[in-house]
Amino acid sequence: IEPPGLVRFVHVSDIHYGGSPEDPRADWLKSRTDRINGIDFDADLILITGDVVNSVPIEIENDPSKPSGLGLLVEALDADLEVPYVITIGNHEHYDSEEPLIVTEDAPARAAWFEAVTGQPVDQAVVVNGVRFITLNSMRGPAWNENGGLLGSFSADQMTWLGEELSDGRPSFLFFHHPPQTLASAPAEESLCAVMQAKPGVVKGI
Repeated sequence: IEPPGLVRFVHVSDIHYGGSPEDPRADWLKSRTDRINGIDFDADLILITGDVVNSVPIEIENDPSKPSGLGLLVEALDADLEVPYVITIGNHEHYDSEEPLIVTEDAPARAAWFEAVTGQPVDQAVVVNGVRFITLNSMRGPAWNENGGLLGSFSADQMTWLGEELSDGRPSFLFFHHPPQTLASAPAEESLCAVMQAKPGVVKGI
């Protein structure tokens, strides 16, 4: 493993883009990408951690090719951002509707739709200058639909994957939508804290 070098990154969350194919709000999108590009240091990576749209109409869930607000956002990010980015999902992408609040009944299908539209896995690891950046879908665990999706949690297979990623000792940062907390139901298997404690010093920040 190469020694870690200097890495500068930008963390963006909760964009809550409300545009649609009927009203794309192109100026709104451009103002956000311009703001990110205008940050006064040379970033190596941008990490976007969910709630990038307000909701996802259920009628488009099974067809990622249908026009959507997320699709418009991804097109803008791809066209305008001057730095590579990784993106993961939040709770709002699991809403069929925001007013009234309706949470999807099929979280795996919603995550699969998000991956198809963005072209990125919601759980992924990217290495930049010897430093690993890991994104996780915090709507995968047993608490994903509690309190309207406001309690994040992870599945056992996610924690197994995370442990494998951390096993080589490379300095790593974790990114996910929900803040770490202990209120949600935990799986019987390893928790996030247990995985991190098993690899002391590897995770440098969350």
